[in-house]
Amino acid sequence: MATIGICGYGFYRYGLGVNERRELQREKMWSRIHLIPLLEAEHDRDEYRRKFAENAVEGAIMSRHKNWKAGRSVYFYDRGDDEKVL
Repeated sequence: MATIGICGYGFYRYGLGVNERRELQREKMWSRIHLIPLLEAEHDRDEYRRKFAENAVEGAIMSRHKNWKAGRSVYFYDRGDDEKVL
């Protein structure tokens, strides 16, 4: 009889551990879901900062060329629009 009681208590504690682990996994998932917009915004700011710095360096390097515009595509199509032909 004592063996059944001990096994029953063990299964009870095991079930509590499974529920706790499931709750922690759910909490971890939701915390990641809520962090995604912040991480994307940080990435966008970093990308903008890098592009701005790249254009500044490019402008400094190509400053001797009077028709050069930093950040503009090096491919030029004399079509009057900005479409790119592949």
